[in-house]
Order: sequence, then structure tokens, then C-alpha cells
Amino acid sequence: EFRRVLFRSKLNMPYEVAKATVWAGLAAYQDRKPFRSIELFERGRKKMDAEGNLAWVGVLGLFQSTILREEGRYFEALKACKSAQQVFDSLPKSAKAVHANLLRASLHLDLVQPALAATWIIQAHRMADELRSSHLLRDVHRLFGRLSEIQGENDDAVAYYRQALECSEKAPLHIGSDTLKIPYL
Repeated sequence: EFRRVLFRSKLNMPYEVAKATVWAGLAAYQDRKPFRSIELFERGRKKMDAEGNLAWVGVLGLFQSTILREEGRYFEALKACKSAQQVFDSLPKSAKAVHANLLRASLHLDLVQPALAATWIIQAHRMADELRSSHLLRDVHRLFGRLSEIQGENDDAVAYYRQALECSEKAPLHIGSDTLKIPYL
């Protein structure tokens, strides 16, 4: 009954309906129903777009991209990620923008496109450095390590993984607002 009322928007609270749709998508993801979660995230994205909430539109694009990547649908994931990046480009620099760059770099690594991956890792590094986030810098160094491995530069990879470990040790123990609800690495 609650669901029927909520999704029909009879409460005249569109933002709350959109958030509930997003939470239902997260629940579907945790229940291992990836395509149902993508469907719910798309509904939530449209509702957030109608509300003018660009930050949520971008985050939901990242969520969709992450799930598509997990399902091996790399080109669809790349398209969703690019869309999310465009949203974040129109907003002030944030951790979510760094996540978008890192996700795009990961996708290019999955597609064995190391030169493109390097471009996005470097941009993410620049932004993470400006934000002074140990969590984000850890993720940047992990991807640099993965890139180095793919390029056969194992000594560099080890050095990057050590830097990632050092960043982890410097990071606060609590999970801050610069993390996503769905991990992409």
C-alpha cells in the first residue's frame, strides 16, 4: 500500500518520492537485482532532474555506470559515466567529480585503453589533491598502480600501491561524504 501511494506521487512531495525511489534502487542493488536497481535509479534520476537537483542526477548516473560495469556492459557504463561527468562539470569541484573521473579511468582500463585511463587518473589526482582527501588520493594511487601493472611497470605499480596504503593510513576512520553508496573500485 505504501509503495503504491509513494510511487503515484499522491503525497505531492516529488523530492521525497525521488529520494524514496533512489533508496529502493539501493535496496535492489544490495538484494543483487542489478537491472531492477538501474531501472529505479533511472526513475529517480528523471525525478531529480525535474526537481533541478543536478548533484543527485550526477550521482545516479555514477550508480548506473557502476552497476553496468559490474555486469560487464562497459560501453553502456562509459556512456552513463560521461553523462555524469557532464553534470559534475557544471557544478563546483567535489568528491563526486573525482569519483566520476576515477570510474571513467577504471572503465578505460577495463577496455584496455591505458592512454585514455591515464588522462582521467591524472585529472582525478589533480582534483583530489585540491580537495586534500586521503580517501580520494588512495583511490587515485590504486588506479595508478593498476595502470602501471597493465603497462608492465611493476616497480612503479608497487610504489603506487604503497602510496595508496600510506593515504589509507592517513585517512580518518569514519566514512565521510566523499564516498559513494556503491563502490566502483
